[in-house]
Amino acid sequence: MFDNIGSKIKKYAQIICWIGIVACVAYGIALMFTDALLGVWTAIIGSLLSWVGSFCLYGFGELIEKTTEIAKNTSVEENKKEILKQNFNTSEAAAKCQRCGKEYESSRRSCPHCGYSN
Repeated sequence: MFDNIGSKIKKYAQIICWIGIVACVAYGIALMFTDALLGVWTAIIGSLLSWVGSFCLYGFGELIEKTTEIAKNTSVEENKKEILKQNFNTSEAAAKCQRCGKEYESSRRSCPHCGYSN
């Protein structure tokens, strides 16, 4: 239900906009029988207000869509960083002393156990 909510809100904004425009034009035409000028203004101004009012809802949908996209990209980047960090830590601890055979950090110049220097 909440998958792709941003695109659903944007579609809803478009539908509301068109319903508002059609309703204002229809009401303006109905008003033209009693007052022509009021009917024209109602059709024009009402349609513009419906169109402009839908911008807020459409923008909100766009904001949600982009925020979701950023969150997905960020989580992927965080996962990549974590994997790289684990690989770096694993490769750093993989050095073995040639004399005593014990493991130590490869960044060290000599074995901390026996003092042998590579």
